[in-house]
Amino acid sequence: MSDPIYSRPKIRQLLAERLTPAEVAGRVGCSVRTVERVRADDLGEPAPKRRFTADEIAFMGRLFEDGCTLSEVARTLHTSTDRVLDHFPNAPRADQATAAEMRALRARLDAIPIRRYGHTARLAS
Repeated sequence: MSDPIYSRPKIRQLLAERLTPAEVAGRVGCSVRTVERVRADDLGEPAPKRRFTADEIAFMGRLFEDGCTLSEVARTLHTSTDRVLDHFPNAPRADQATAAEMRALRARLDAIPIRRYGHTARLAS
């Protein structure tokens, strides 16, 4: 597997010279995350998780205050529910009854006929 953006052997060499990931990234011209990923691949471990910023954590809190569920918050921040639970262990989850209610409402909504330009159609899902 070859990457035109950075050189894995060069990253490995600089890491072997005991440089920090930030120093390696600066010299190679890649992100610190890339260096961490290369190091983790070599060790056979998963790469460390990206940390949320204070603003992202505050945003999660506001979403929960607004009534969002755990999955909605995770989806909004493009992350997993487990990552959100790291910061909000008591986050509200959508229970099975709520999910069933939503499916029933969606089915009722899909069944409503719409009249436009003399034609009858159904709402698209």
